[in-house]
Amino acid sequence: MKGVYSSIRLCNHLPEGKAISGLAVNVDVANGTFWTSQDVMQAARNVCSARNRSLSYDIFRTHLLPFKNAFGKFEKSSEFKTLEKMKKLKFHLKHHGKQEDKKVYTIKRFTFSNHEQYSKTGLNAKNHFFTPKDTGKETSVYEYFKYKYNINLQYWWAPLIETERAGFFPMEVCTLLPNQKYQFKLDSNQTASMIKFAVTKPKVRLESIQHGLGMLNWSKDPYLAHFGCKIEETMTMTQARVLPNPVVQFDRATIDPRTSGRWDLRGKKFLYANPEPLNSWAVCIVADCIPVPAVKAFIQLFVQTYIGHGGRVMNKTPPIIQVSGIVDHVAAGVHAARQQTGRHHNQTPQIIFFILPGRDSFQYERFKKNSECRFGMVSQSK
Repeated sequence: MKGVYSSIRLCNHLPEGKAISGLAVNVDVANGTFWTSQDVMQAARNVCSARNRSLSYDIFRTHLLPFKNAFGKFEKSSEFKTLEKMKKLKFHLKHHGKQEDKKVYTIKRFTFSNHEQYSKTGLNAKNHFFTPKDTGKETSVYEYFKYKYNINLQYWWAPLIETERAGFFPMEVCTLLPNQKYQFKLDSNQTASMIKFAVTKPKVRLESIQHGLGMLNWSKDPYLAHFGCKIEETMTMTQARVLPNPVVQFDRATIDPRTSGRWDLRGKKFLYANPEPLNSWAVCIVADCIPVPAVKAFIQLFVQTYIGHGGRVMNKTPPIIQVSGIVDHVAAGVHAARQQTGRHHNQTPQIIFFILPGRDSFQYERFKKNSECRFGMVSQSK
């Protein structure tokens, strides 16, 4: 969604004959991401689609189930944690008898239990019980909606929405309110879509800024009028400047990329070699995604290329680690690869190359997070 952004900036004095204040208001187009007004069930499936590109409800159901961690305890899956991004969103009800109800509810949390009895089903409409005031008999949410509203819940297996005071609701009978800000970091696909949405030609951008000025409506702003402030709505004309580009310094050569913004590393050596030679490193094959001979060829080419650029390599034949099933247990897999590499070299790993079975940004981020944030170990995932 497009909006308008404004802020006060210090600036150079304007030419003679115009107002001289040393202050300017910067106005630009503001692009933001918002939740689409839709069924909560649909929104939940869509936001948890990193490993469910087909948007299958069956796959979504499986991904929401708790899993057993290394200590034998059940905990929330990564998809369930992603689902919790929807906490604090506002919604209204749409089922029979509630269509005219304009009351707004807020998602407090989604039902979850780490007890083993819910490990294969999750805490859902069929196994979550309560006592309605109109009957005084304990019943499940599923049965309550069946006799009270004549609704057979299609997605009874999904977690229930818990609100602060109004109780529990199935996601499929709830609809998100429009214009609610998405407050989280965008994934790679969302970022790409946002860039396409935000990039506009100068003329279109200028028109959007002019529209934003109309939205701000400074001439009728009561606060500006109270303090006697006036803001000129015509744009300031300034001289454009082209900043000088950096010159790249190599060992025995320099490259001036000028306006191309790139340079060729072939035949070039780094200005300084790595202080510590590459010794404790490994290549980890994830889920048998590539044959070992191909990995050996990669190692040979990498070592040759790195030395050609002036790098120092002490160990030219690192171990090749094969870990199966790591895609579903990234944390344990990275830990195992680090342990094997460290034991092989009797030294803390300097870097581990992970060869992944696909170009899934979700998996890539998990490998980088576990390697570099959890262990402080440099990694490269391909």
